[in-house]
Amino acid sequence: SRCPPWEGDAFVGERQNARAGRVRTVRGLGMTETTPIPVLGVNFEGGKHVAEAASSPSCVAAYNCQVSMDAPFEEGQAAPEHLRQLGRTEQRLGVLDSQLQEQLRPVFAEAASKASAAGAWIVVQITRGRSAHAFFLAVVEPLLAELKAIPRCDVRTGYRSADHSLALSEPFVFITVGMFGRLTPGVSPGVVHAVETTFVVDDASTPAEPRRAVCLQHATHDEALKLLPPCRMISLPDHFPFVTPEEYVRDRLIGIASAGSV
Repeated sequence: SRCPPWEGDAFVGERQNARAGRVRTVRGLGMTETTPIPVLGVNFEGGKHVAEAASSPSCVAAYNCQVSMDAPFEEGQAAPEHLRQLGRTEQRLGVLDSQLQEQLRPVFAEAASKASAAGAWIVVQITRGRSAHAFFLAVVEPLLAELKAIPRCDVRTGYRSADHSLALSEPFVFITVGMFGRLTPGVSPGVVHAVETTFVVDDASTPAEPRRAVCLQHATHDEALKLLPPCRMISLPDHFPFVTPEEYVRDRLIGIASAGSV
């Protein structure tokens, strides 16, 4: 399907909005109020896995929740390997667990209600690496307990494609919670988004010269878009490294989402 363009002038316009201080607050988390187009982020999963889950005949509903996290090209906002080894990045960036829970609660409440009505399992995929278990215990498990959904919940972790096998014959509701690197200026860490468009990077390209392989639109199958602010995501191949200025060029990543990138 055809993807809406990420035009250079719109990106500049969003930067100007941020500099002008046009910011609204989501319980202490800053977001640009005037945004010509949705936030642009980068990670591995994007919306690929929610699209796969929603395509299953056993899937009752699917929700993709992506949290704005590090900003790889902004001073003091990056999360290189030596910092990720120290614990959850969001804590270092000042994001509170309660802030994340408040934003995720409507998603989990609706998912639990649909699962209960259909007699379905809730499959929760925490798309993180070493911090997945700690994040689940601190943020997600209390929500599930609050909704009395733990007995019918299947929790999984991992952000690579191999971590997302959903060969389920029983009815299920799918929720994925992931993190993304911020490419749009003026977006604070800790804001939970739904992905409306995924720009999938070609496996045969390189971090230095990434190319777009396909564009996925999620409006027809991601229920989170009705509950969370939208974003667009650049989805990296599994074998690519984490995004750092040493491995990637910011403008080339942003170019993946441009009108002429194919």
